[in-house]
Amino acid sequence: MPDPADDHPYLGTDLPPSEYYARHAAEYANPHAEGIAVLLARFADPLHGTVLDLGCGDGLATKLLAARPGLAFVGADSAPGMVSRYTAETGWPAVVAGFGDPLPHADSVVSSYALHLATPEEAAVMWWRLWETGADVVLVVTPFKHRPAAPSHYFALADAAAGPYGPDGKTIHARLFRRR
Repeated sequence: MPDPADDHPYLGTDLPPSEYYARHAAEYANPHAEGIAVLLARFADPLHGTVLDLGCGDGLATKLLAARPGLAFVGADSAPGMVSRYTAETGWPAVVAGFGDPLPHADSVVSSYALHLATPEEAAVMWWRLWETGADVVLVVTPFKHRPAAPSHYFALADAAAGPYGPDGKTIHARLFRRR
């Protein structure tokens, strides 16, 4: 008998995010890609050097930013299937890393539709891990205004925007942080 969770259109299942995305890696496509593209384009200028695509998934953020000169990319995702897909679709390396795992060195970080999946405790650990990468710029795109919690001990909010983007008019939030 098929697992009813396999038919669910998004995370409203009992599965943790890493397991959900592990099961759905092959067919996943972010339905808000159009809005994400608008916000990434608006805030991408400060990104530099090696960019860590955190919660890389299928590589949407990397693919949208790859034409910018001087950027190299590395992905990180908690779902091995997404890491494989990222590497196959972007040509850039990626690692399997959960919310508490060490991350590769990076000059900048972009996290598109990923950090909001963290519990408050996981988000606190992740901001510490982002600090440890050496990155001085973090761009977060999320469907939620207040998640993840502001990382005020490590990074300061430099700019923010929100708007109804995409075909369903969903409000998407972007926040650009700079190292303190």
